[in-house]
Amino acid sequence: MFPTMKILGLCLLAAGAICAVGAPAASADPIFHSEVEDTILTGSQGTEVPTVLTTDKGELKCEIVKFSGTWSATTNTTLTLKPTWENCKMGGITTFVTTNGCALVFHLGLNTETFESKMDLECPAGKQLVVEPGFCTITIPPQAGLQQVTFTNEGEGTTRALVADLNVGGIDYKEHGAECGSEGEGTTTNGTLTGRITVKGEKAGGQHVGIWVD
Repeated sequence: MFPTMKILGLCLLAAGAICAVGAPAASADPIFHSEVEDTILTGSQGTEVPTVLTTDKGELKCEIVKFSGTWSATTNTTLTLKPTWENCKMGGITTFVTTNGCALVFHLGLNTETFESKMDLECPAGKQLVVEPGFCTITIPPQAGLQQVTFTNEGEGTTRALVADLNVGGIDYKEHGAECGSEGEGTTTNGTLTGRITVKGEKAGGQHVGIWVD
């Protein structure tokens, strides 16, 4: 009886060892990093892949698309960028974009290979993003959980930067005015934001610092 129990115990120990070896190690969630605290963030659209906002009225394309933000810590779970659009046209019409303090906020997911992110549009209370092509006003309210954005790392050392590829759909907006693309003033949900943003880090004195995601 006792030899049998001893053999059974050894088998159970062996099975436990196999399970322990076979169990994958838990991976940490991805996170944004900076070499220093109090990092100033600056971003710009890609020359080959410009940032384009599309509604029923057409495609908003601007000669200058800039982004700004800050990180106070060396590790961060979100990236917040305030956009600026200048020298813009939508459907060939000169267009003005008023941001009203709105910002794009990126939240990393659990994918540690492609660093996918969801995007929020956050605005001060009572404010929204306003796009005005001719006799048409497009208002884009705050919204959350838009998909998706993919981050990659670029460069080495203090020149490390983040590249965000935007492929965001399902953006809510309203169009008001005689020259708008859709009829009525109801909410439309087919807005998109596409393009590529390169984000770099700096100290207050202007020296480059490396930023990355892993």
